[in-house]
Amino acid sequence: MSETKQPLPYEPKLIAEQCDPLTLRLGCAAGCWKGENYDMCGKPPVAIRRWTRDDGYDDCELLPKEGVYGPACKLHANHDVVPLAVILDVMLGDRR
Repeated sequence: MSETKQPLPYEPKLIAEQCDPLTLRLGCAAGCWKGENYDMCGKPPVAIRRWTRDDGYDDCELLPKEGVYGPACKLHANHDVVPLAVILDVMLGDRR
C-alpha cells in the first residue's frame, strides 16, 4: 500500500478548497432550457455536486476527466453531492 493517501472525491475539505464562494452566489450550475435559451439553472443551491462529463451537457468536453465541484439546487442534487451546510462549515472553520 502506498504511503501517500489520495483524498477521496467527497472529502468536505477537498471540496471546499475547490469551490469558489462567488460561484455559490450564481446558484445551481446545471444547464437547462429557459424559454428558447440554454442557460445555467441559477436556483438557490442546497448541495455541492460533482459535475462530470457523463452528465450530458453540451460543454462536457471542457470539463476535466475527474469532473468539477459546483453548486446544485434541490432538483439537480440527485447524485455525487455533499450538503451545502457541510461545505460552508468547512469554509467558515466550523465555528460551533
